[in-house]
Amino acid sequence: MRITRLILQATGLLTILALITGIIAFPVLGRWLQYQNGPEKADIIVPLGGDLHRLITAAELYKEGFAPKILLGNQRARPPSPLIPILVEMGYRYPQIEPLEFQIRVLEHLGVPRSAIESFGKELDSTAEEAEALKRLLDNQSATVLLVTSSYQARRAKIIFERRMPHYQLLIVWAQEERLPRQWWSDKDSAVTTVTEIAKLLHYFAGGVFQRPTSMPTK
Repeated sequence: MRITRLILQATGLLTILALITGIIAFPVLGRWLQYQNGPEKADIIVPLGGDLHRLITAAELYKEGFAPKILLGNQRARPPSPLIPILVEMGYRYPQIEPLEFQIRVLEHLGVPRSAIESFGKELDSTAEEAEALKRLLDNQSATVLLVTSSYQARRAKIIFERRMPHYQLLIVWAQEERLPRQWWSDKDSAVTTVTEIAKLLHYFAGGVFQRPTSMPTK
């Protein structure tokens, strides 16, 4: 009985400590997620997949002379929405091009020459796969990398890339207009984004990595 009582007391104490920690950390979660470095001269610019707005920041960094090359991850093509054929029937135009080619054309439209754009990986489906594919491409060559992400994903990108590419200089950059509000819980979109990102981080720390079986990145 004594051992059982001690276990219950320890469990209760840990629960209280976890609640206190959660209450203290709650207001600063948004700021903690938004890690960033100031942009510096680098060898390559890598806009991470998942948000095409990152291409705008990547193009701006290139035109400002921060790096001579942009590398695009070859993302896995998503199944088309059932709504697309309906929109086409209604007379709306839908670009029938591969995701990678679409990104290249966007960068060209923003003033980046095609000669300064290269791709890496194949059917990448997560940040972890992007990090692993970029590591294989660079093949231990010394390089400084400007990783362009979104404010909310910055901390997770830093953690994942530093774990997989510990010997590279990695600079995290995101557009300042994307900053989460200080009271992120008071805005619906910001609250959903923050909670979702925390869930992804917890999933990653628990050993979960979204990857295709053929990728098999080492952790």
